[in-house]
Amino acid sequence: MLHRCVEQNEVAHDLNEEQANAVQKCLDYKADRVMQAYPDSQTYEYHSEKALHLYDGVDLSHLLSGTIDFVCIEGRSGFIVDWKFGRLPLPEVSVMLQLACYSAMAMQHFELDTVTAFVYMPRGGWEYKVKFEGGADKVIKEIILPVLELAEAKDAPRKSSFEACQYCRALQHCPEAQENLDEVSKMERGSPVDPATVDDMIEKIKIAGKIGDEYMREAKAYYENGGESSRWGMISRKGSLKLDGGTRSVYDTIRESITIEEFMSVCRVSIPKLRELYINKKGTGKKSGTDDFDRAIEPLTSRGKDVQVLQKKRDQTNE
Repeated sequence: MLHRCVEQNEVAHDLNEEQANAVQKCLDYKADRVMQAYPDSQTYEYHSEKALHLYDGVDLSHLLSGTIDFVCIEGRSGFIVDWKFGRLPLPEVSVMLQLACYSAMAMQHFELDTVTAFVYMPRGGWEYKVKFEGGADKVIKEIILPVLELAEAKDAPRKSSFEACQYCRALQHCPEAQENLDEVSKMERGSPVDPATVDDMIEKIKIAGKIGDEYMREAKAYYENGGESSRWGMISRKGSLKLDGGTRSVYDTIRESITIEEFMSVCRVSIPKLRELYINKKGTGKKSGTDDFDRAIEPLTSRGKDVQVLQKKRDQTNE
């Protein structure tokens, strides 16, 4: 969503303050970069979200594909920018490799000799910069092909890390990722944190969680395609409520039961939390209280599309 706003040079009205600030910083950064690169030129060209391919200059085999967030060129040189909206700094090695790939794509497609590449992270103010010279073939030969050859080698040493595993789509088939999963599964619930190993264990937990997420996606696809089991299945669930009338309108509707202090303590969390507070204050049963609350704020809300969720079959009944 934020990438699209930067592409369209627009701070969308439905962004929150923090998101709008991040987009505006990117727009300012883009304008500053163009001004610094071409202060007196009217002949440069630029492209946003430019999808490109990279081919080996020797045998023309397809190497990579990618989309460059912003590329600006004039003559035989140019610069590219990649926006990243994370909240933590990135490993420099992986950033530089990505910028090398993007730069080679731009060099090959636009016939450039030199590309200056940037990564800009507005939420932390971090900037990464590297300059590539000598054209696409030089970058491919000296940087990209050695990495690809190492990755494709049958006897290549494996060393999982969160930086690598967070982008990998083959964790379910990776022996070392499985070792991380096994180690996490052996942790005793409530065991004290070991300061010496806490960083390493957090990364292993994240890797294990990514394996679990991938398995869940495959399981959902299995059930959506008609697969069956004795305990699980895809169950329809109502879409989530979206607040249309504004928080003040909601409070005005239910203010007889809830003070403004109580309302403000939960209104920014979720509608279910507000519903729970309302029921507790009314002192009614859960079903009747839920009906009363939903009926009261119905004019102020809309409901999203129904969704299919993976859930135990016993939850379909009232037993």
